[in-house]
Parts: sequence; C-alpha cells; structure tokens
Amino acid sequence: PPTITLGWPDAGYLDIDGNISFIFNATDDIEFQNCSLILDDVFNTTNQTEVNNGLNTTINVTNLGEGNHNWTINCTDTGAFTSEPAKRDFTVDLYYPDIELNLPSNNQVLNYSNVSFNFTANDSIDSTLNCNLTINSQDVQTFTATSGDITNREVLNLTDGLKYWNITCY
Repeated sequence: PPTITLGWPDAGYLDIDGNISFIFNATDDIEFQNCSLILDDVFNTTNQTEVNNGLNTTINVTNLGEGNHNWTINCTDTGAFTSEPAKRDFTVDLYYPDIELNLPSNNQVLNYSNVSFNFTANDSIDSTLNCNLTINSQDVQTFTATSGDITNREVLNLTDGLKYWNITCY
C-alpha cells in the first residue's frame, strides 16, 4: 500500500487568510491511481496535481471558512491498495477580535490618578486573548482577557494631562 507523509500544514497551525497549500509526500512500489485531500472528513480534491512517487505534492485550497478544521490525504495505488494517515487539526482565524472600550469614556475628565480601564473583547475563535493596554502610544500592561467578558485593568499614579488609551488583543 502507499506510504504517505503529511508535510504542511503542521498540527495546530493557525492560518489568517483561508488560503492553504497542503503538502504531502507519497511513495509506493507501483503507480498511483489517485491521491485525494480529505478536508473536515470529506473528500475535497482528487489529483489536483500529478503525484510523483517520493516527491512532495501540493494541493491548493482557497477561501476556507473561519473555524477549526482537519485534513489528511487518501492515496490509492493501481493495485487498489489504499492508505490514509492520521488527521491533522488546524484553525482558520480571519478576523481580529472586536474590542469595545467602556471606561473611561471619550473626553471624560478625571480628578484622580488611579484609573480603572474597562473594556470587552470578543473573538469568534479564541476564548483567551493576549492583550495590551496602551496609553499615549506606550504599552503600559500586557495581560490575558476572556473573550466576551468585561475586563478591568487599573493603572496607578497617572500624571495630569490629556491621555489617549487603546486596547489591542490578538
């Protein structure tokens, strides 16, 4: 039967545009009848390119939807022997988290130097987000936030004056 080695993407791969080149290497003592990409447990593409015994073969897929996916390759030789290695999981994450700055509100005047910054970050893929609190273009704090939950970060001893703040999560 054919021997198949999955090349790319690796297990746990994170893709950000939905366009992936799936790479595999198949070997056999006889000719290949076909090799197919199995994407999310469904036959996706068969013989998009010629399978060269012992050389890397690439199957390109575009416009994959956001979410968790899996892939493998199924090859059949001319002797009707079939092989399919274990599936690999990967994720397509097309959108940055949506962030709502709650407090302090825009143009709010505060008469104290210890300020609580309040925001909500939402992401359709990740439940835990890595975030930065930036004040006047300087990263002040790095932390994790839970998607969909209100997050508060306190900054002590802010000086007087106009401040611009922002949250970035990824």
